[in-house]
Amino acid sequence: STADSSIPMGRTWAVLGYMAELGHTERAEHAALGFTVAELGIDPLVGIGLRAQALHTAAVSKMGTWHGSSVLLADTAAALALLREQLRPGDVVLVKASRAARLERVAVGLLEPVGSLEPVGSLDDRQYSDKEGTA
Repeated sequence: STADSSIPMGRTWAVLGYMAELGHTERAEHAALGFTVAELGIDPLVGIGLRAQALHTAAVSKMGTWHGSSVLLADTAAALALLREQLRPGDVVLVKASRAARLERVAVGLLEPVGSLEPVGSLDDRQYSDKEGTA
C-alpha cells in the first residue's frame, strides 16, 4: 500500500533508552548510537533515563553538522507527555531500548487515545520482565 499523500512528511523521532546487555562497552555503544542518530539526520532524539546520557551527549556534540535536537528525559512518563504534546500528523516515531528500560510503555501510550490510560508510571511492573519471553 502507499502512504496517504494528503499527509505531509513529518519529522523522524527516535525515542531511545539504554541497552542493558552491553556490559563494559555500554557507554561507548550508547555514544556510537548518538553519533549515528545525528549522522542520519534523525530529529528529534529523545533519550530516556540517566543511562542514556552518552547517546544524548554524543548527538549534541554533532550540533555543528547536525541540525536536529536532543533532549534527555527522566522516565517514560515524561517522554509520553512530550510526544503527546509535540507529535504532528506525518511524524514517525521509533521507540527502542532494552526491555529493562520499559519503553514499551511509551509505544502503548502513543497508541491509546489521550486520557484513556492509567498514568504510565502506575502500570503493574509485575507484567514486565527484564528477560525476553517471561512475564
